[in-house]
Amino acid sequence: MQFKTLLFLASTAAAGYVELSSSDGQRTSTGDANSNTCFGPVNGASPFNLRAVDFTPNSISIFTDSGCFNNNVATCSGCTSVTYNGGGEYLSDTS
Repeated sequence: MQFKTLLFLASTAAAGYVELSSSDGQRTSTGDANSNTCFGPVNGASPFNLRAVDFTPNSISIFTDSGCFNNNVATCSGCTSVTYNGGGEYLSDTS
């Protein structure tokens, strides 16, 4: 199982991936960075940082609702990361 996980991460890193992390070290990563992806929930201590790895997106956003449509709390165009200092339905601030 670890071997498959390593292959997956290596294959997605070449095309770029998105990582959401909290200040206490919890991380959630998603594969294909070339499509819009909604993932979560993520628990941890704020601030939460969403970053693009190995690519530069048109824009990057953090949403706190389960559908990633209604509650946009942080957006940046042409950036590789964005940070949010709060919580929400899908970002649970446990600090």
